[in-house]
Amino acid sequence: MSDANAQAGETLNHISANRTLIAKKFTVGDVLKPEVVHGLQTVSQVFEHYRPALEFRFEDAGGFTHLEELKFKSVDDFSWSSINRHSHFLTRQTAKRRPI
Repeated sequence: MSDANAQAGETLNHISANRTLIAKKFTVGDVLKPEVVHGLQTVSQVFEHYRPALEFRFEDAGGFTHLEELKFKSVDDFSWSSINRHSHFLTRQTAKRRPI
């Protein structure tokens, strides 16, 4: 079974119950001890379990720093358009650039 992502043209395949998936880390920091997790059968379940998030540091034209944490709930959330849509800072900057 697979979910097709029409926008990105990607296909995600579900992993059979008799298979093992080894995923790269979802965190910025080093992992001290690998975690073995059983029972995750879909990509959605992996995102629900790990709840990946990154803290972004943006600097505006005035030199002020803005910190913002973005949470990723699906593979689509890693696209530029999704990051731009979920970031308050980037949304404001994009709106400023658009002609009136």
